[in-house]
Amino acid sequence: MVFAPLRTLRGRLLLLALLVEAVMLGILITNSLRLVRDNMGEQAKSHAEQIAPVLLAALVAPMAQYDYATVQAVLDESQAVKGIEYAAVTDRSGQVTAISGWPAGKPLPPPDAVFSIDKSDGPPRYDVARPIVLAGQQLGTLHFGLDLSRIVEARDSLLLQGFLIAGGELILSACLLTALGLLITRQLYILTRASAEVASGGTAPKVPEGDDDIGRLGAAFNAMSRAIAERVGQLILARDERTAMADKLEHEHARLEALLAAMKFGILLSDRGGKVVYANDAVYAQWRLDPRRYPRGGALHDFFDGMSAALPNPSCFLEPPVGSPPEAQEAVLKDGRVFTLHCHQVVGADGGVLGNLWLFADVTDSRRFERQLMDAKERAEAANVAKSRFLATMSHEIRTPMNGILGMAQLLLMSELSDQERQDYARTILNSGQTLLILLNDILDLSKIEAGKLELSPVSFDPRQLVGEIAALFAAPAHAKGLTIDSVWNGPAGGRYRADAIRVRQMLSNLVSNAIKFTDHGFVR
Repeated sequence: MVFAPLRTLRGRLLLLALLVEAVMLGILITNSLRLVRDNMGEQAKSHAEQIAPVLLAALVAPMAQYDYATVQAVLDESQAVKGIEYAAVTDRSGQVTAISGWPAGKPLPPPDAVFSIDKSDGPPRYDVARPIVLAGQQLGTLHFGLDLSRIVEARDSLLLQGFLIAGGELILSACLLTALGLLITRQLYILTRASAEVASGGTAPKVPEGDDDIGRLGAAFNAMSRAIAERVGQLILARDERTAMADKLEHEHARLEALLAAMKFGILLSDRGGKVVYANDAVYAQWRLDPRRYPRGGALHDFFDGMSAALPNPSCFLEPPVGSPPEAQEAVLKDGRVFTLHCHQVVGADGGVLGNLWLFADVTDSRRFERQLMDAKERAEAANVAKSRFLATMSHEIRTPMNGILGMAQLLLMSELSDQERQDYARTILNSGQTLLILLNDILDLSKIEAGKLELSPVSFDPRQLVGEIAALFAAPAHAKGLTIDSVWNGPAGGRYRADAIRVRQMLSNLVSNAIKFTDHGFVR
């Protein structure tokens, strides 16, 4: 029997089905490979976009501190990760400061303007360049190359597998297309529609699965769609986490700024390069500095020049510490204000000095209060000494009239006395008793003396008589030391004067008592 397929409807249908299947398989494989290639490319590009912020975040701090050893360590660790062919960092002038995975003398490749895995001008690699920026200022540039060889190998392998699957499918389908033509056509249509949906942006189209080749291809397509959807979900989650972390860091930074700004003492922070990293409002207010003339980020010596204008001797006050931090320093400004200074070195985790921190506190009020307390203490001590002296004087004052009373009483006991002598002695005893009573009243009225309310009581009296009475009062103590005591009145006889006779008597008694006490021989007049 001669087989002539074109002569029969079945043969023509079989050939037509095979032709349609071949075309559909070609479309399916081509579209699938294109989707796989695009997906891998997007994953690689997304991987590069994820790596760049991480590396930039890790390099900002060491680049700002010129810590190139840490920059080199970050690059070495990053280049050790599979997928990164090389990594390098250049400074603002374009000089290479650290490099890993690339020859030192060889120029760095320029960054690719468009991501592509179909390059024919060199190895499959995606070259990226990103600026390293801190506070709006570019510190340098990060260069790295993403190795795409694995993606190219996977693409070629998938291409070969696609052709092998297509060839095997055509051979096997030749035996099955007669009975399953409609089913195959339907499944290919569904698969084509799903491919178009993926191409238009769909992430998880559902394709019927089965045990045959087309069914397994649908299962593989569904698995691929789920993988794409899962990766997209992971990217969205990572994006949300980064956004939340950025918001948290921004809030923490705002709270820290508010806390430092609310502090009453001045805070000045500099890096090891001599730049002012931070200065709160209290520093500008304390030192009368203009923020426009002395901005944050300016040179530290400019700040010190502005502060030195207010200090009589700034050389020993503003110098940063060397080694261990010194004790708090204190300085008096030209306007009389008193400042204390604490200066500390800012040390990093590796023990290196990152900069210096100055804390300024205005202690003018506290020092004034201390002086007031010291003055009050001295006045209290002086008052206590004065009180002690006053009590000693009062005891002396009391002994003087007591001695007069006792002496006159002894004289009265003598039998051979005239009436005039007894009268004189009795008058002396009376005057001495009155003096003693006045002294006792003065002691009891000590509160009036301390309050400054002691009042004089002027009366009319005869000074000559008072002087004579004082001489008679101290006659016995003077004679006991072998001294003579005499009184002379140069004023008019019988004259009367207005004064506080009690205070005059006290003063004369003190003078005469001291004269007798410090005179060893001779007389008291």
